[in-house]
Amino acid sequence: MKMDIGDPFNYQNLTLIPLAGSVKGEIDYISATDAMDDFKLLVAETEEPVNIQEISVTSTSDKMILLLDCEALIGARKNRVPNTTSLIPAKVHKLKIPVTCVEKDRWSYKSRKFSSGHYAPPMVRSSKSFSVYHNLRETGQLIGDQDQIWNDIKWLLDILDVPSPTKAMNDIVNQRLLQLCDFVEELEYPPGTRGVAAVVNGKLAALDLFDKPDILENIWNRLVTSYAVEALSTPASDHGVADINVQALLNHISKVHWDAYPGIAIGQDMRFQDTSYFGQAHVFADVCVHLSVFPMKNPVDNRTVEPQLKN
Repeated sequence: MKMDIGDPFNYQNLTLIPLAGSVKGEIDYISATDAMDDFKLLVAETEEPVNIQEISVTSTSDKMILLLDCEALIGARKNRVPNTTSLIPAKVHKLKIPVTCVEKDRWSYKSRKFSSGHYAPPMVRSSKSFSVYHNLRETGQLIGDQDQIWNDIKWLLDILDVPSPTKAMNDIVNQRLLQLCDFVEELEYPPGTRGVAAVVNGKLAALDLFDKPDILENIWNRLVTSYAVEALSTPASDHGVADINVQALLNHISKVHWDAYPGIAIGQDMRFQDTSYFGQAHVFADVCVHLSVFPMKNPVDNRTVEPQLKN
């Protein structure tokens, strides 16, 4: 997988490495955020009895809609995040999407529909992605480890000293908004970029790659905010990014074995895991619409495993 890797740029202990390059094929879709803003996508609870592990989406759009893994959905009875990236077909009615809760102590309506929020920080995304892949292999179901996600969110709330009566991930952004805005202002979107590697204290936190630049530009500020939450929760160090060989990582993930599962409605849900990294991708019509990669963690101390890559 050959990409044009741009110069790293940073603010405090967060470094971003932009990725550019063409992609074969083009898919016509719009983002879930734009669709919700234009009232073309209704995201709500499932019909009674409500299933806490699912939400319902109805589209009136003539185009497919991209709903991203771990894109926070705020409101209804409890804030959620999708368990995988999916393309929602045009004009679909009450399609069920598997989700994980990112708010523990609420089960009452704030609104009758969900609104679009920020993205989960990499540590939450990686925990959920890891457990979803495990459950896919074991049961064929897109189910995350809910207790682990709640534990991750509680840790973030505690380390960032954010009070939250309902233990909601969204309260981190709301209460640390001024600090997070500093990251967003300093880390502007590089034109033409369709991917980014986020590095905190010299260690890869996440790599996100999309099929076209305008989608990344559309979500850039919210995605950077999620990376910034990770940076704020991690004591700054003097480590740089010299050990992050992004091209070697891209070469590596293009050679590993990927397991393929049916997408929620269309496309394929692709997953891989090895001793250094694991990741997921949504593929439709031979185009990788969204790819995410995370470093493996040591189960003893939850530290990033040192990668073993060849150039």
